[in-house]
Amino acid sequence: MMFLDEKIKDHKIVDLISIKSIMENLGPIAEKWYKLYLSSEFHTYPCYLCQNKIDEIKQDFFEKAFKLLSGLGTKSYVLGVELDEDTKKKENEIIKEFALIYYESIKHEIKREVGKMLAERGYPPNMESPEVEIVYRISDRQVFIISKNIRTLYVYNRLNRNLPISSWFSKKGNEGLDSLLQKKIIFAFSEPTSIRVLAEYPIVIENEERDKIEIGGYNISKVMTIGKRELQVISSAKPSMRRYRVTVYSTSSLSEAARVYGNIYDLFIDVKSFSELKEKLSKLQSQYEIIILSIDLIDVKGRIKDIVGTYLKSF
Repeated sequence: MMFLDEKIKDHKIVDLISIKSIMENLGPIAEKWYKLYLSSEFHTYPCYLCQNKIDEIKQDFFEKAFKLLSGLGTKSYVLGVELDEDTKKKENEIIKEFALIYYESIKHEIKREVGKMLAERGYPPNMESPEVEIVYRISDRQVFIISKNIRTLYVYNRLNRNLPISSWFSKKGNEGLDSLLQKKIIFAFSEPTSIRVLAEYPIVIENEERDKIEIGGYNISKVMTIGKRELQVISSAKPSMRRYRVTVYSTSSLSEAARVYGNIYDLFIDVKSFSELKEKLSKLQSQYEIIILSIDLIDVKGRIKDIVGTYLKSF
């Protein structure tokens, strides 16, 4: 409205009849503005989507959500709106007809405004780590609660080999950390199953509460409950360097290796990725007659180590 008013005053909109319907569609809020420029009677039209019931819906949702929150043992929540099929159909028709790229669904406006009202009464929504979602169903004006899944950041070591994090990659069928835990693993840094992980690697597990877990050769320690923002930071902070200890058998003397016993040596190799390690080992095998006995990840560097270290110090 302010944008159009400025255009009128700057004489960039001369034909006021061309925006008459826009003024009327804005409803009572535009009536005084309409009468500044037009002498004809001001008519209003019901909103195509909500039939001018959006304020009534917002107030009803607020009252019911406030009553629920007052009786709940938690203030950690987000709001949800379940549109009826007719409203969803109308929204989709508008989006297609006008080829809209940027638009806001009516449900987002309702959530935003009701969230502001609840925040003023001491119940601000928790967008990062909500415990419940309070959903308003437009079709029957009912409110219901959905429990939200809790995501917890852990760090882990893997002291054995050939047990993957996901059973999807198991060579023996359904054997994996996820199947042992009977929990959904949201995210984890990992290595091939033939490699032991002696460094602290992050793993995010859904709806897990234990502080310490020892299972299948995995030692897992709880760090903290996290929200969407922390998950994004952790998942994007890949190691900038990995240090592997490669134990080999060689009849040749390896000057850059640490002799363990007899012809058994430990090589310490810094690389950016496991694929780079494979390339280096392939060159060593062509240069010396070595047999690879085992590979262990012993350290990582980069943002992920700083992030994990910071979280561990704060708990």
